[in-house]
Amino acid sequence: MGQIVGQSTSANIVIGPLLNISASVMSALAIDNAAIVLIKENGASAARGATTSAVSVGPGMYRIVLNSTDTNTLGTLSIIVSGSGAMLYSKDIEIWQQPTWALFYGSADQVLGSAAASAMISVEVNAALVNYDVASSADVSAIVSAVVSGVLASYNVASAGEVASAGISSAGISAIIQTALVNYDAPTSADISAILAGVGGVSSAAISGIVIQALTDYQAITSAGLSVQLSVRAHNALVNYDVASSADVSAILAGIGGVSSAAISGIVIQALTDYDVPTSADVSVILANVGAVSSAAISGIVQGALVNYDVASSADVSAIVSAVLSGVLNSYDVASAGNTVSSAAISGIVIQALTDYQAVTSAGLSVQISVRTHNALINYDVPTSADISVMISVGVNAALANFGVPTSAAMSAAISAVTRQVLIDYDAPTSADISVMISVGVNAALGAYDVPSSADISAIGVAVLTGYDVPSSADISTIVRQARVNIGRVNDVSVSGVGTTASPWSPV
Repeated sequence: MGQIVGQSTSANIVIGPLLNISASVMSALAIDNAAIVLIKENGASAARGATTSAVSVGPGMYRIVLNSTDTNTLGTLSIIVSGSGAMLYSKDIEIWQQPTWALFYGSADQVLGSAAASAMISVEVNAALVNYDVASSADVSAIVSAVVSGVLASYNVASAGEVASAGISSAGISAIIQTALVNYDAPTSADISAILAGVGGVSSAAISGIVIQALTDYQAITSAGLSVQLSVRAHNALVNYDVASSADVSAILAGIGGVSSAAISGIVIQALTDYDVPTSADVSVILANVGAVSSAAISGIVQGALVNYDVASSADVSAIVSAVLSGVLNSYDVASAGNTVSSAAISGIVIQALTDYQAVTSAGLSVQISVRTHNALINYDVPTSADISVMISVGVNAALANFGVPTSAAMSAAISAVTRQVLIDYDAPTSADISVMISVGVNAALGAYDVPSSADISAIGVAVLTGYDVPSSADISTIVRQARVNIGRVNDVSVSGVGTTASPWSPV
C-alpha cells in the first residue's frame, strides 16, 4: 500500500528517484505543473489542481504538493511525472475518508471517547436539573386555595325553606358534619388507581408503558441524516453563491475609492521611468559612507605594490643558479670515460642558459598589470537605466504572470472543501446517545419527584375541612328569619289584604 492521504486535504508527496535511459539520477530538473498528471479512481487523466512546480529535495527526488481538489476522490490516485531527459515516473497513493485517516494518523481527541460523552451528558443532565422548577409549599398552597375557592364559589347553599322542609335542625347539621369529618377516609394511592381504572383513566403502569414506548420510538437524527441535510444546504448555498468577477471587484474598488488596475500600471510605469541609476560617482560616495575602499585607495595599493616590487639582482640570480647547479651536481651521475663531456662544452651550456634567462623587470611587470587592469576597466559594462528597467520589468512581469487569481471554480472548491471538512468532523449524536441522555434526565426527574402519598392527601383534606366554617345554629336561624321576613314582604305586595309582615303564613 502506498502513502495514505485524507480525503479533500492538502498533502506533500515525494517521488523519485527520476532516472534517464542510462539509469543515471536526474537532479535539479525543472518540473512545472504541465509535467504532472493525475488519474483519480475510475477517472481519466487530468491536470493537477495545485499549480506549484515540483521542488527538488534530494538526488533525483522531488516533492509535489496536492490540494483538496486533487484529493477529493476516494480510492487510488496515480501521479505521473515527466522531466526533461528523464524516464516517465508513476506513483500511486491511497485516498481515505477523513475520519478513517484520523483514526490511524490523527490526534486522539478526534474520536468521541467515553469521557467526552460522559462530560456532554453530565452538562445536559445538570442543565435539566438546574432548570427544573420544583413546586414549593407556597405553590402547593396557591393551587389548593384556587381549587377550594372554585368549589366554594360554585357551592349551592340550601335555603331556609329547603332546610325547614327537610326537618333538619342546626344541631342535626352539626352532627352530620362531625360524623363526616370523623368517618372521612382519605383515598389511598390504591383507591385513586381503582377510581382511575373505574372511570377509564390511565394507570401508573400504563403511564410507565407510554413513557417507555415514547423513548423507544424516539427517532434521533443520525449523523448520516444530518450530513445529508447539511450537504444539501451547503450545496444549495454554493450553487447560489455568486463569485465576484474581476469586473465586480473593479467596481467595488471604484465604489470605495480603491486603486484600479490601470492606476497600478501607471504607478509601476512611472516608478520605472523615474528610476535614477546610480553613477560611478554615486557608488563611490556610497562606498565612502559605508567605510568601503575608494578608487584612489585601490590605485594607491596597486602603485605601492609596484613600487615595492623587488626585482631579482644579478647576485640573486647567481645564488639561484648556484643552488640549482649544486642540486644538479649533487645528483649528477658522472659519465664514464667514454661518455665524459668536456669542460668547454659544460661552460658553453651554462653561458647559453644565463644568456637566454629573461629576468622580469619592474617596468615589465608594471606594463603587464596596467594592460590587464585597463582591459578589465574597458570591458566592464556598467548597467544603464534601460538595463535596470528591463531587469525590473522582467521581474515584475514574472511576478504578475505567476500570480494565480482564484477563479470562481477554485473558490467554490475551497469553500466546498472547508464545508466538507466541517461536515466530516461533525459528530452527530446517535439515537442511542439521545436515548441515554433522555433516560438519564427522565430517571433523575422521576427519582427526584415526590409523589403525594395517601397521608399527604388526607392531610390536605383535613386542612381544608378543618378550615371550613360550618354554619352555627345562630347562623341558620338568622338565615331562616331573613327568609321569613322576605316572604312576608312578598305577600304584602302580591296578596291584597291578606297576610301581614308579622304573620306572613296566614292563608290566602
